[in-house]
Amino acid sequence: MDSVVDNVRNSVKYIRSSQYRIEQFDKLVLQAGIDCKHQPSLDVSTRWNSTYLMLESTLPFRKVFETLQKQEPSYTFGPSDKEWEMVLDICQLLKVFCHATNVISGSDYPTSNLYFLEIWSVKVVLDEQEKSSNPTVRIMVTEMKKKFHKYFMESYLTNCVPVILDPRFKMELVELRLKKYFGVGADKHIQEVKEAIMALFLAYGAEIEENIIIQSQEKNGEEAGLVDDALSDFDEHVKLKKAKTKMSCNAT
Repeated sequence: MDSVVDNVRNSVKYIRSSQYRIEQFDKLVLQAGIDCKHQPSLDVSTRWNSTYLMLESTLPFRKVFETLQKQEPSYTFGPSDKEWEMVLDICQLLKVFCHATNVISGSDYPTSNLYFLEIWSVKVVLDEQEKSSNPTVRIMVTEMKKKFHKYFMESYLTNCVPVILDPRFKMELVELRLKKYFGVGADKHIQEVKEAIMALFLAYGAEIEENIIIQSQEKNGEEAGLVDDALSDFDEHVKLKKAKTKMSCNAT
């Protein structure tokens, strides 16, 4: 994919290299009747998500780049029709990764119950793109699925637990997804998830029971202390009364 990405990156650099070229590009956009408020963005080559955003931002301007290629002899790295189709395929593939990254990176809402859902979205797109008409994409996705399976096997148990605790999904969604992923061998993995959630339940149950007992003992002790404080003057009164009675008896 490097040559495709490089051609798009050089195209964006070309139109951003001078004020004249920016203005020329804007005129071609108006002539093409393209309604897009943002110009193509330039990526940071070491960050895949910014590369995705760059590729996505150029797609609405495909006709403009094609016109520019015909009018400007110095513009020699315009993507071919085949490469533009490849850009589209790449964006469809990377979009789900970008969305998952944004969702899981959220800081204003719980995210652990979303991991499994986002990972499954990645799986769905990989399955779709594995049937792509583009042989390069098919080869790439085949390799990606190998890594996906490796990480899925390492993390699915941990990621299933929050889904079960989500009242919208519970165990039903987990069973459905694991049956789709593992097929006839799913029962083993489903049982593993059930055992994990039961172990958590028992551990938390024991901890809560212990805390209740401790709190109850502390509460009883506090209440007894409060009662003692409230009756301290009465106790003193009784002691004095007994002492007076005893003195009277001795005097008699």
